[in-house]
Amino acid sequence: MQTYSTGKQQLIRRVVSAFIACAPFAQANAAAEAAYCDVSTPGDVVVSRPQPNEPALDDVNWFARPVPNDTGDYIVAYATHNQNYLYNLTSGEQVAIPDTSDAVATPDGLFITVPSFYTPDHTVNFYETANLMAALSAGHDGRNIEPIFTHRDEKVFDTFYQSTGILSSTQTGADFVIRYRMMFSGSNPPTPPGFLIADYTVTKKKGETSFEPSPVLQLCPEIVGDMGTPFISKDGRYIVAHDNSDLEKTATLKLFEITGVDYSAQTTSCDLVIDFGFRASKADFSFDNSQVTFHLSTNDYITTFIDGGIDFPHITDIVIVDLMQAEDGSITGYEGISRLTTSLEPGVGNYFPAFFPDGKIFYIANKVPRNAPNYDVGPAEDRRFELRVLDPDTALRQTNIFDLAGHRSNAETIGRSWQQQCIPGNDPVMGSKSAWHFLSLAESQCNELVSEQWAGNQLRKKELLETCALAL
Repeated sequence: MQTYSTGKQQLIRRVVSAFIACAPFAQANAAAEAAYCDVSTPGDVVVSRPQPNEPALDDVNWFARPVPNDTGDYIVAYATHNQNYLYNLTSGEQVAIPDTSDAVATPDGLFITVPSFYTPDHTVNFYETANLMAALSAGHDGRNIEPIFTHRDEKVFDTFYQSTGILSSTQTGADFVIRYRMMFSGSNPPTPPGFLIADYTVTKKKGETSFEPSPVLQLCPEIVGDMGTPFISKDGRYIVAHDNSDLEKTATLKLFEITGVDYSAQTTSCDLVIDFGFRASKADFSFDNSQVTFHLSTNDYITTFIDGGIDFPHITDIVIVDLMQAEDGSITGYEGISRLTTSLEPGVGNYFPAFFPDGKIFYIANKVPRNAPNYDVGPAEDRRFELRVLDPDTALRQTNIFDLAGHRSNAETIGRSWQQQCIPGNDPVMGSKSAWHFLSLAESQCNELVSEQWAGNQLRKKELLETCALAL
């Protein structure tokens, strides 16, 4: 990466500032007090932990995931200081559970899985959720609970970032046969193009549970440059990934259908269903495939890997997209889009969202940039994390401007104006994705911004106001 001296950085900023000053939007002066600048929101938060009167959470390793359960409580698995925990966000109770990170529940909540990179013997571990939940309910340390199954295979010796779908499930009384498909988004050594999957047939009969793993296959060789970001749908039919396979276009978030898995021939195939047209990563499917959620990054490329918080100057926020489905449930496209949270402070944000079965969205919020001075030695309260659940149904949906070239260009112009007026301290050289600023504005705020600040010709102003009509 090319670096510049302080003098050159200052020169670049002066040149960029001078260039911006020639733009038809007025420069920041009224700025941050204007009504259109008031867009910061954590979303419609249902529950957040830790509460102010509870011990601070000063570290979150990588990502965290909801644990489906029949209690009605919002329970998540997360890791802090290289130790997995179950955390009941509804009650505030939490206990340690086995292994060091990436504890992810199956969609039916029967098992919690941990990939081999985070287990002592490099096995993919399955734990009975009921045993871990019993430890949580009793307040007992659960880190010594034994797995019900360990998958040892040289092809999955060092895997991480797993997600699981259910291919089929039959149940008779207490007995069942379930076929899970587990996808490992990352592995050592890397496996580009594509990533790894293994199917597990789990049979419970007369109180005995057995696991039969399939051969490990490389999935979706059609996807290039996924950056370890894909996640699989809850039915194991679709994946969503950052893809760079089209040399004619910039890499974007895309949704693929798994169209073929042939274990005898050791081959797989995937077909593109949706190109969302924007850069994002770590998307999660809702349980009925009607929505996806992901975090966007307004400075960094896509901010894929976050361990212990966000670095300055990145800002991450949560987005939801409504998917279109045919009568048989197959995904055919997408329509409404909503930015659920808006953060304005560099190095502070919301990330790694994931759905609960009831449609609520869990996400991690960090309050202080990871590279802030004295981050590691200061008081825990000064680097506090929060684990939150929000209700996305209360958020209004916007037209997808990313599919409309003219409106997208207008949204970028409006977004740049908003940035100049409301957060002028953000370095313009950082190249924020300005259209996302537009997605935080209400129509009235957008109208006020354009009406007050646009100094160009009136025809262009009319075009911008027409795009404002697509705002919230």
